[in-house]
Amino acid sequence: SDGLQSCVLPVAIISVRGVERWRAGHPWIYRSDVGSVEADPGDLVEVKSERGRPLGLAFFSSTSQITLRMLGEGPRDERALLSGRLQAALAYREHLAPDGTAYRLVSAEADGLPALIVDRYADWLVVQTLCQGSDRRLDVIVELLAEAVQPKGILVRNDAKVRRLEDLAELVEVRMGDVPDVIEIREGTITHQVDVRHGQKTGLFLDQRENHLVAGQYARGRALDAFSYTGGFALQMARQCESVLALDGSELAVAALVNNARRNGLTNVEAR
Repeated sequence: SDGLQSCVLPVAIISVRGVERWRAGHPWIYRSDVGSVEADPGDLVEVKSERGRPLGLAFFSSTSQITLRMLGEGPRDERALLSGRLQAALAYREHLAPDGTAYRLVSAEADGLPALIVDRYADWLVVQTLCQGSDRRLDVIVELLAEAVQPKGILVRNDAKVRRLEDLAELVEVRMGDVPDVIEIREGTITHQVDVRHGQKTGLFLDQRENHLVAGQYARGRALDAFSYTGGFALQMARQCESVLALDGSELAVAALVNNARRNGLTNVEAR
């Protein structure tokens, strides 16, 4: 019921080209490089070469061209595997000590947790499971995150179109506690109002968090923020610049940017 399976795993045999890709550091094995596999959607499988050499574990997809998402070596006990990697990811972010209250806690393959995104917005978490393997284990992932982080709530933001390639439904739902429609977060000295249910990605472009702060340090004079979204760059630059012109194709984003500028007391930002 929790999406986990026994320690007796199906076996996937991959081609020489697939082995070479994995050894070169690529975490995906495409369908054309999978020789044989008998598994259910989202199964944890053992991957072997055509000569029978073990290569590690992977999540299997029955529909995507990315048939195997490699996890590498690890315990076959799935709960122990997920718990260990989540704990490592959380410890790494704590070590980084980001200057803000919104940042990525788990970055999918980069943390050895394929197609799993976990973003922190102040006291709340937003989770995305973007392949059959991570989606099947959503319940235990939420449980482990609740234990480790103790957030006020966890929102599952599974409305990304890429899920269609995995034959997964698109949905947005609260899986733990309560999650407000708008959450206030901080990046450096700038605060943002974030719509975690309808905003881009999981609410903000958190992969640009460090760049927002750096841009604020370098900017001078008159600045232009094209494709500004809700003001990640514009508001940081406005602290140093004479004026900032922010442009975006979304009227909702522009309205949010204007609101964020007002709440931060920045009167030198024009949004169009």
